[in-house]
This record gives sequence, C-alpha cells and structure tokens, in this order.
Amino acid sequence: MLSKRRVHRVRRLTAVAAAASGALVVVGAAGAGAAANTDWTGYQHGPSHSSAAFGDTAITPANVPALRALWTFRAGPATQAGAQGPRFDASPTVSGGMVFIGSRTGIEYALNATTGKVVWKKQLDWGSNTLCGGKGITGTATVAPDPSTGVSTVYAAGAHYLYALNASTGAQKWKRAIGPATADGEARYYNWSSPTVVGGRIYMGLASNCDDMKVRGGVVQLNQHSGKVLHTYYAVPTGHIGPSVWSSMAGDGTSVWVSTGNPDPSETTIYDADSIVRLSASTLAKQDIWTTSTPPGQDLDFGSSPTFFTGTVGGVSTDLIGACNKNGVYYALRRMNLAAGPVWQRQVGQSGGTGDGACITSAAYDGPGSTLFVAANQTTVGGSAVQGSVSALDPSTGALKWQQPLACLPNGSPTLNATTHVLAVPMYGCVGTDVPGVALMNSQTGAPLRVINTPGKVFSQPVFANGKLLVADESGVLTAYGP
Repeated sequence: MLSKRRVHRVRRLTAVAAAASGALVVVGAAGAGAAANTDWTGYQHGPSHSSAAFGDTAITPANVPALRALWTFRAGPATQAGAQGPRFDASPTVSGGMVFIGSRTGIEYALNATTGKVVWKKQLDWGSNTLCGGKGITGTATVAPDPSTGVSTVYAAGAHYLYALNASTGAQKWKRAIGPATADGEARYYNWSSPTVVGGRIYMGLASNCDDMKVRGGVVQLNQHSGKVLHTYYAVPTGHIGPSVWSSMAGDGTSVWVSTGNPDPSETTIYDADSIVRLSASTLAKQDIWTTSTPPGQDLDFGSSPTFFTGTVGGVSTDLIGACNKNGVYYALRRMNLAAGPVWQRQVGQSGGTGDGACITSAAYDGPGSTLFVAANQTTVGGSAVQGSVSALDPSTGALKWQQPLACLPNGSPTLNATTHVLAVPMYGCVGTDVPGVALMNSQTGAPLRVINTPGKVFSQPVFANGKLLVADESGVLTAYGP
C-alpha cells in the first residue's frame, strides 16, 4: 500500500504529458531463447506469491550486461479532471501475448507484448479527492480464464471498484465496489491490494484511503464469474474500525492467508491487527492467527504480502508462510499452524515505523534452489550503513546464505528468474547522487551483474516473462529489456 509507504507526490513529466494515448519507441525484436509460454499472470506471479519465473532461458547472468531496450511505452496523461498524472506503481501482468498495466491516471492499458503497441485502454475509476487525494490504479491486474466461459479475463482494481474486462478487447463484463458503493465509501476506501484469483473466487483487501483515517478493514470474497460479493471477513467486530488490509492475499483454494495493518489507537483491544491470519477459502471464517508483539501506538504493521515456501522443521518437510513486518523482521510460520508462532525470524532491516524506511516488500522463493530472497530497508552490511539490502535466506532456518547492499531503498518486491538464476530488485528511495532503477544479480552467489537506471523511482515489481524483463517506473515509462 502506497499511502503507508509514504510515496512522494507525482511529478508530471513534460514528455509524458505530451503523449495523450501513450507513446511508443521500438528498438528491436524480442530476444531469442525464451520458452514458448512463460507468462506472468498476476501479482507476484500468482496466488502463492513466489515471485519466481520458470522456463524462460532468454536472460542469463552472462548476457545481463548487454541487455537492451526492445521497446518503451509511455503512459498518456490523465483524461479525468482531478486525476493524478501518468505514473506506474502497479506491476505489469503478461498473458496471451499481451502486457497489462494500470496507471495512476486510472487508465488500464493492454499492450502487444512483442512491440509494446497499445491494443486497448480503458478508463477505470481513479478515486475521490473529497477526503484524500485521488490515487488512480496501484493494484496489479490478474489475468485468468472465466470459470464458466473460459474467456481470458483481466481482473483489474481501480481506486474503489474491481473490474472484469475481456483480455482481448477490454470490454467490461462487470464491476463491483470493494467497500460501500457510495460516494462516502469511495472517499474512505481504496484498493491498495491486488486481486488474488484462485478456485473460482477473487479476494480483495478492505483498506482506508488515507493513513490517518481508519475504516473497518478486512477481506472481501467475490464470485469470479459474476462479481457477486460472497463473504466478507472483518478484522474487528461490528461497530469498530481498525486494521486495513493493505497487502494481497495468498491462497491455495482451501485457505487464504492475509497480513493486517494497524489497530485503532483509541481501542483497548487490537483484535486481528498486526497479524497473519488464515481464513477459509470458501466462507472466510477465521481458522488461525498469529499476532506480533507491537508496542501500542507504533506504526509497525504488515505492508508485506505473505509468501508460500517449504522448509524442513524437526526433520520434516513443512509448508511455511512468511512476511516482513515494518519492524524490519521477516517472520516464517507454519502455514497450517500460525498460532504456534514463528519457526524462525530474522532482522533484515531497521525498525521503520514511519517514512519510506520500513520493510514492506514481499519475498521471492526459489523452491528447487531452496532459497528465499528478501529485500529490505536500511541496515548495515559489512559494517557500513546502507539504504537497503537483499538477502538470500535458508527457508528452513532463516540462516543467511549471502547478502548484498543496495544503493537505494527497495519499496517494491524482488523478482527471480529461477531457471537462469537472475534476481531483479527494484530501487526506490535514493539519496545523494544515487539514482533509482533495478539491480540485477546472480541469485546463486549474490554477485552484482548490472543496474538498469530509470527516469523515475521503481516501486513496480520487475517481471521476467516471454524472454523479456519488464520494468515500469514512476515517470510513467514501461520498458521491455532483452538480449
């Protein structure tokens, strides 16, 4: 969630504003060597949030230094009065030869994955300026077949509504408010989370539009085919307000796991705040919960979405789940027994609290390589203070395999090409002469390979798909890199 991340106000770039429908620069053809179908169909790759691509052989440690821009797309300016300017904080989704990405203007774009040309674009709701500034789109779309018709569908979150769009044409099938379908609901609620689609259902977080405004947070479950709201889980009882769900749910079709935000400071009970909660995938009934020991009144909640991984606990292969708290600690818990508490925990960054300095990124998981990659905020590496770092951890114990400093704070999550062992980490908060971009390194050794600098800050998760590395930034530029 970006309000909790204290993302800076948008800067309209002259070159971007001039491109009313999105400008395109094509530099070359797609790189050879990619697998025939290596799509990236949703937030952090899918409902397990592995953030790992498999089967794509085009980009390797050997050719990373020579990667070039194959095409560049620049988002067009706002078309609605009061909407933000062009800026990408959502991550790209790749499916069926197309790239889908939403802009802070509230426009969802569908691009040809080979050329970057616009196939269609659609104006979604961009939000309300009544109580907080309108924010446009920050959630990453999921592309999945309609469970009844099989038609490829884009499930895209606007500011307050969730949309089902035909992937080929952009035609709207349905839209549904996440929270009250009223002007007051639009002013108070915002879709920070990305849709999780699994088992014919969609899960969305209920969250407040502003940091200093609380709502009754929770999770909404919708029918994937019709958009009908099926069930709602609330993190506090009726009549109370409290923990927003800024993050996105992980799910396996039987249960869904959610990380929660801050309690209402006026409450004597925090209820399900500052927690990782397991819910029934069918009814959203609460099945299990673990809560951090957060001092009252401190902004140390979960902005990190949970990630599935597997570790060996007591000599037994065990399904685990983990997330990073804004206290700088990454927690690993038994997926089916959260209440037992952490199997392990590791301090990966300083306790952030406020500002851009908190650990809010999600991990990337290499199952075959048995490694968990966690990018985090300010810390010390080799005795030197750094803006951020990325650590390779043993998923069974949290033991450090390697750690590399980053020139800039990572607010977005890392991405792994698990086939070729290339790790991409977005860099957001820079100081001095350092500039934002994406740091690329060898995932097996941590050896730095290259930094791709960008005109704007990079919150959007880089994506490996179809032989390319897709990088979107806050100047409203999306670039496809390849060999």
